[in-house]
Amino acid sequence: MTSTLYGLDVPDETAELDIRSANPKKVFKMLFENFEMTVPEEELCHSYMKINAAMYERACRMVKPFADVFGGTLRVTKTFLSTVDERIYLGGPKMAHFLSALLNETELERMTVNIRLPGIGYRLKEGKILELLEQAYVTEAGREAHGGIVINRGEVQNLGRPCFGGTFLIFKDVGVQVGGDQAYGESSDTLFLDFRKRSVSNRNLSSYSMTDCVFVSETQEIEGLYCNGHAGPAALKSDEALRSLMDEIKAASKASDAKTITSLGHQIYSHMFANYSGRWQ
Repeated sequence: MTSTLYGLDVPDETAELDIRSANPKKVFKMLFENFEMTVPEEELCHSYMKINAAMYERACRMVKPFADVFGGTLRVTKTFLSTVDERIYLGGPKMAHFLSALLNETELERMTVNIRLPGIGYRLKEGKILELLEQAYVTEAGREAHGGIVINRGEVQNLGRPCFGGTFLIFKDVGVQVGGDQAYGESSDTLFLDFRKRSVSNRNLSSYSMTDCVFVSETQEIEGLYCNGHAGPAALKSDEALRSLMDEIKAASKASDAKTITSLGHQIYSHMFANYSGRWQ
């Protein structure tokens, strides 16, 4: 039996929650348990290697009525999830989709992740911060992002594949792909800033079209990257303005300062288009 509270079909036990005074952890637990029950087996079977839009949208409908229960920063750790429910700390596809919806559709400003997940940050919205910490292992991060900030300090296989806006700060290696490709579609209107300490091969930088995207790397010169502007160590050495902006945004990332990161990101984006514009730089 379901209720039409808030114009949505949600289980009665969820409808009984007082969203004005409920404990966020209690709401999280109950929403996730109810969400679990709504996921068809066939949907789950196809979600281990790719994002399932239907599952994500179902999670969005579930969490929206409780948007004001959640705010500030949610730290997603094994300890947090196991205290909610010891069965779910491993972070499977259901949890991955649920967390993406929770960040996008509530008053959460920031989510930090320090566990293994098949995906997180799906359709990330403007004004949101997703930070992957050192112990995180994620297959897909920032897929189809439309804004916001992704800070990668963990291990990610695919970052922003594809994405349509936002700022990606890369501090640790990406195993397979940054940006879009022919299989998943091209990326657009996105800023990628690469602070990785060691030089890596170009195999994980998209050679597919990244329309109106900008890529700046501290550690490697990038040849043949098909985007509207990119710069490597040589440009950073000679371009004091760009170097200063990169240093500032790197410092702001340590405090997860969204306002400053966004402002500096816009400045870097504009600077790159003014001085390094052109698909083949």
